[in-house]
Amino acid sequence: MKPASFFSDFLAHVSHKLEQGVLPWRKSWRVGLPSNYVSKRPYSGINFFALATSEFPSPYFLTFLQVRQRNATINRGAKGHPIVFWKIIESDDDFAKQRAAPLLRISHVFNLADTSLFTPNELPLHLECESVVRNFKDAPVIKQNFARCYYSLSDDYVSLPVISEFNSQEEYYITLFHELIHATGHPERLNRSFIDRGKEGEIIEELIAELGAAYLAARCGLSMEKMNNSLGYIDGWLSLSRNRQDVFLRAIHQSREAAEYILRE
Repeated sequence: MKPASFFSDFLAHVSHKLEQGVLPWRKSWRVGLPSNYVSKRPYSGINFFALATSEFPSPYFLTFLQVRQRNATINRGAKGHPIVFWKIIESDDDFAKQRAAPLLRISHVFNLADTSLFTPNELPLHLECESVVRNFKDAPVIKQNFARCYYSLSDDYVSLPVISEFNSQEEYYITLFHELIHATGHPERLNRSFIDRGKEGEIIEELIAELGAAYLAARCGLSMEKMNNSLGYIDGWLSLSRNRQDVFLRAIHQSREAAEYILRE
């Protein structure tokens, strides 16, 4: 599979789900987020979302080589799942001095449940929600109100009702994560410049916040299944996934940057 096919197949799957009114990243993350079994490092960016759209009893994945190195086997009929590996290659050629190009390569990983290494009682590693909030090194002030949830760019603060006003603690923290992702776009942080970009800019920024919050929710093992906010943006996100695929993919990258900014990773 070529990288272009990987990206187009992924976006086609997302578009199909959005057509049905389904946000594929809104699921229970209690099983954990997709991670490499050997390094225990979570997948991020498009690899996180590509693997997260499948349902597995284990959050862990391995390459074929990693399975063999552990004298294990892959179950008959199991299929590998494509992920993209990339890095920047610097050229030493004098003619190409100062040039750098991304190297993209498709690899395949197998879920741990599709190997002889699987044990059902292996627990995923979760972060505590408050530790995520505390980790935000230059976080905006968090205020309480009684009506709505929002981030003020001009005054750099997040406002939302007290935790007891939400249906659950999970709903509170997922909402807080969403607003904190917005806050990373402030000019003194990641400077996404989402001010004065019109309706499309709002749709893109909401997508970044939605995806970034999903990643943080997954790191904390929260369930997003009962969340119903942001559904009004589905049509706009569907249009981006079909007609502005470069913008949709860039939003995934920016959501990763935002989440990693908060986590300081």
